[in-house]
Amino acid sequence: MPFTSHKTAIDASAERVWDLMVDKIRSPDKYVPGVVSVEIVKEFSDLSIERRMTVQQGDTQKTVHEIIWADPNTMAVIFKLKDDPDYTGYVLNMVFEEDGKVALDITMHWTQKDPDAVVQGPDWEAAVRGAVLHTKELAEG
Repeated sequence: MPFTSHKTAIDASAERVWDLMVDKIRSPDKYVPGVVSVEIVKEFSDLSIERRMTVQQGDTQKTVHEIIWADPNTMAVIFKLKDDPDYTGYVLNMVFEEDGKVALDITMHWTQKDPDAVVQGPDWEAAVRGAVLHTKELAEG
């Protein structure tokens, strides 16, 4: 069951990190290691789309179909799985600004539809950690 979370402080403004999170909606390949293709299926608004993204790590490849929406008031982006054969759930990207310090937290909360099935997939913990750390590099660079 892929549940993983990674949070890190970022030496950049919350607005800068938020801008990167909004860009990630349409261009995940800039932020998530292993993304090999992205298809925008439908646009609902500037901050809400449906997309398919294919991720590869080693010999393992997975296509992730998601409905995505962002809320600038809370600086949160939700990536909700759609029609996945193995999992149900979401990934939450949150930008925090507390006491003048900025942090990015990405939490993956996917649950296997069949808890007894053996599902092969990428190392999601490494993918989430890599996405947070790469975004930190981009924001601070």
